[in-house]
Amino acid sequence: MEKRLTYSYDKHADELNISLGGSRESISLEIGDEIYVKMHPKTKEVIGFTILHFEERFRNKRKIESFPLPLTAYFCLRDQDEKILAKTGQ
Repeated sequence: MEKRLTYSYDKHADELNISLGGSRESISLEIGDEIYVKMHPKTKEVIGFTILHFEERFRNKRKIESFPLPLTAYFCLRDQDEKILAKTGQ
């Protein structure tokens, strides 16, 4: 089933949340340094993740660093976005 990827950032908590689909009941499991995977409580399907201290991870860095996530993902464009991309010739 196709699900839309959504995100939100809480500046006060310095917390990034990424979710598949709408808001749902979930349980969280820490899978990395203050990185939590959100799972459906019964099926254990991964429905999102949370990164704590998101902005802080990049503060006072001399260069932009990337941080690997302990997750595997598959991305694709929605049909309507593919049509827009085709019109631009890219």
